[in-house]
Formats: sequence, C-alpha cells, structure tokens
Amino acid sequence: MRRPSSQLSNDEPVVDGEIDEQRQQREQRNTDRAKQRVDEERQLIPNNLGDAFDMVGNHQVYKTPSTNVAVAMANLDRLPDTPEYQDIRSNIRAHLITAMGQTATLLKRVQAVSYTEVSSDQTHCSQTSP
Repeated sequence: MRRPSSQLSNDEPVVDGEIDEQRQQREQRNTDRAKQRVDEERQLIPNNLGDAFDMVGNHQVYKTPSTNVAVAMANLDRLPDTPEYQDIRSNIRAHLITAMGQTATLLKRVQAVSYTEVSSDQTHCSQTSP
C-alpha cells in the first residue's frame, strides 16, 4: 500500500562502503519515492470544484439546470428562421425539455428517499426514547 507523500521518508543518502547491489536497491527505492511524489501531485483535486464548471470551452455555464436550459432555448431563438433551423430548434428543444423533466423526476425521488430516511430516523428515535 502506498503512503501519501507527506508520509514518505526522505530519499536515502549515499552510504560509504555500500556494495553495488545495496546501491542499486537504494537508488531504486529513491526512484520509487520520486515517482510516487509525481503521481500524487498529478492527482491533487482542486479545492473548489464549482469554479471548474463555470465555463465549458469558451462558453459560460450556470449553476442550475433550469438556467442552462433557459439560456440554451434563448440561444436557439437567435438562429435564422428557416425550415432547416426550425427542425433543429424543435429537436433540441425536445431534448432540453425532456432533460428538465428527468431532472425534476430525479429530484423528487431523492427528496422522497431523504424524507423516508428522516421519518424512519425520527420513528426509531421515538421508539427508543424513554
């Protein structure tokens, strides 16, 4: 099991009188530590993930699905009013409206589960209270 780099021991220094085999083993351990430090640096997670999702490409995005859908629909209305674009607009609107409905359904399910868990906890507490 690998330890966090903050818990890694320092690289081992050269030891007078070490034989080739000992030197190779020490160098390998030092190399392994260095690789682990590099790997861990690459895996650092940003402190504020919200900031990572303010832009997609060079387009600003918003914190709620409904706002993003509203902006997308407003942008669709800016497309030229030709039969070709009308079909595209209708298709994309259908997907956006469906996504909003699915989001609402998922939210209701999560709220129902949360309510059930809270009710269950309260019932359990009232049954075990003196």
